[in-house]
Amino acid sequence: MFDHSNTIEPRRLNKLTERLVGVSDGIQRGSEIAIIADVLTRDERSALSLLCTLYRLSPQMPVEDKIALWVHGPDGGKAATLTGDDLDRMVAQVTERLESKIEDLERQVAATRTVRHEIVIGDEIVDLGDVHVHEVFDEILPTVAVGENVYLVGPAGSGKTTIAKQVAEALGLDFYCYGAIKYDHDVVGYVDATGAYSQTNFYKAFKHGGLVLMDEMDASSSNALLALNAALANDFASFPLGNDGEGGMIEKHPNFVVIASANTFGHGASAQYVGRNPMDMATLDRFCNVTMGYDESLERAIAGNDTWVDYVQAVRHAVAHHKMRYVVSPRASVKGAKLLAAGVSPQRVAAQTIWNKGFSETDKQKIMDEIEVGIIANVEAA
Repeated sequence: MFDHSNTIEPRRLNKLTERLVGVSDGIQRGSEIAIIADVLTRDERSALSLLCTLYRLSPQMPVEDKIALWVHGPDGGKAATLTGDDLDRMVAQVTERLESKIEDLERQVAATRTVRHEIVIGDEIVDLGDVHVHEVFDEILPTVAVGENVYLVGPAGSGKTTIAKQVAEALGLDFYCYGAIKYDHDVVGYVDATGAYSQTNFYKAFKHGGLVLMDEMDASSSNALLALNAALANDFASFPLGNDGEGGMIEKHPNFVVIASANTFGHGASAQYVGRNPMDMATLDRFCNVTMGYDESLERAIAGNDTWVDYVQAVRHAVAHHKMRYVVSPRASVKGAKLLAAGVSPQRVAAQTIWNKGFSETDKQKIMDEIEVGIIANVEAA
């Protein structure tokens, strides 16, 4: 067996030795590498991939070559004679490493670079200042600018609330926000015991102008949402009339608009969002629909820790690949980066922001085996 101690630090080497004891025993018994390769466990395959990463070799190399690397070392147990192909391969590896370092540097620069966002609304240019915006922001803004209501569909943590705030700022509108509503008086208000009308934010925006975010609208009561129908479809709406003269029949302000955010298209619960209600089609018909996903470039810029974001995004992609019912949102990247900066261990951060949110041990192991081994090694070493 090759002595890896001059290359791999003891802690990692001990772990690899424990995980590859079956491979070592097989070689000592005289088994051929091809035979050993056919019976490798998932844990052994993962360890061999990590071995490649530690030697700065591709984890995608043939499994027989990985076993030879463990048994014979980088030179395969042969005298080190370089051929022209060897030199070309070495040059390619060096070039690949340099390109990777350059890409890392560019990403770090991009994360710290001031980003100014300017938009054009009619003949007016609005400067939002130093701000990162989601890739669908420029699709939503003109729709809202012409007074159309938007039903914004996207996964949890994709930035729907932030987009609504930024749209309100860009258009110079007061911003109001509702969570899931259960009763119609949450929207239209009510007359209290003194006979005065108790105003709601919806009433204020409808009468005086403003952008109302109906957050998690697909978790709201469908009956409560019926109170929205007339207000969204017509130029007037009826509110309870108080003895103070407030409420009653109100004409819609020209700068009143609604953005509804949701995780589903309003047809009821999905595999991931089981607490969502079916919505009345008349309500849904009042909106222009915009779909959005995770803007991973924006996620990287906000989090500011590329190694951690690589890890989170790799887990997310593996979850999607296996069609698992878990949500790994950019919140895991942002919260995890803050915790890491505060000195919390990567293992604890990963548990708090990803794994402790319902992952079974079987699914967790499947994902860990699928995602890029080098990323795991970097996070563990951080």
